[in-house]
Amino acid sequence: MKINDSKFKIDLIKPVKAADHETITQFEEEIGNTIPIQYREFLLQQNGGKPKLYVVKFGKRPYDDAAIDMFLGVKCKLSNSIKFFLEIYQERIPEWTLPIASEEGDNLFLISTRQSDNGAIFFWDHEKEQTKKSYKKIAKDLYNFLQMLHPPKLIEYQLANVVYDNGVSETFLIDANFWSVSRNKVVAVSELEINPA
Repeated sequence: MKINDSKFKIDLIKPVKAADHETITQFEEEIGNTIPIQYREFLLQQNGGKPKLYVVKFGKRPYDDAAIDMFLGVKCKLSNSIKFFLEIYQERIPEWTLPIASEEGDNLFLISTRQSDNGAIFFWDHEKEQTKKSYKKIAKDLYNFLQMLHPPKLIEYQLANVVYDNGVSETFLIDANFWSVSRNKVVAVSELEINPA
């Protein structure tokens, strides 16, 4: 990911005007917590917004990735506000974290305010909130987290006409990297003949 003038400034589709020190300090007093230094620097550059590079891959397993909807800010539009998300998720996220970004699947990116890992970034999965695995550390700090952002992967699709033993045929749109295993051979989609339906 390309970092602009400041190492905490990123390209945003709809940037929100930067916060100032006084606004951030007032916000911290309101919530009774201190924003970790790197996110404070981020807010001084841009007070949240929708990132142009928004996909984060944080593991090797399927679904170890997420799409950021919006970075959150202070004293800004309600739907982009850290305070708004704190009020909604207060009893659901760890008390030692602050939400810094929302995710398209109603999950959150959190930043630690604990002394032991202050500034570390966690992914919180609402579907796992009834378990002890509802959150996972994905970056040691905001700088490393911002380096993980990338554009979405484009997937090439092809049409495949499937003819069943009974003669019925159907056309499907499938991933071009899909492999079909038959009793006799493995066939790549790119090798299949495409017949109009």
